[in-house]
Amino acid sequence: MTPKEGRICSNFRQAKDKRLQIEIDADVYFSGEETEVLNILSKFGYEVEEYRTKPTGPQYRGRPKIYDENTMLELYKEGNSDVEIAEIMGTCRQLIYGWRTKNMLPANGRKKRSPNKKSRTVGAVTAH
Repeated sequence: MTPKEGRICSNFRQAKDKRLQIEIDADVYFSGEETEVLNILSKFGYEVEEYRTKPTGPQYRGRPKIYDENTMLELYKEGNSDVEIAEIMGTCRQLIYGWRTKNMLPANGRKKRSPNKKSRTVGAVTAH
């Protein structure tokens, strides 16, 4: 047994998280090649078959969402503007804008005035 093999076996024996220790030893001694570490451990009688494959399951994919996209879509379909959706959901309008542009949705804009309200018109001034 070489000194390197002895350190790898000792590290593995003492490790609480065996999977992590294999990754660390692979980085330290073999530039990230886990198969080399696993081969050494199996050569000296350690059970390592369960560590030959990477763990599967949900992987970290960025920051967790702090909003519900279905609720945002419903509010958008109701005709609410980015600012109105943000106020209802308790977030900022930039987040709503980013979500809307990512989903290629056009801006709803401001709501139209109701027909019973008089519109403001500025009369033209003519010079005599």
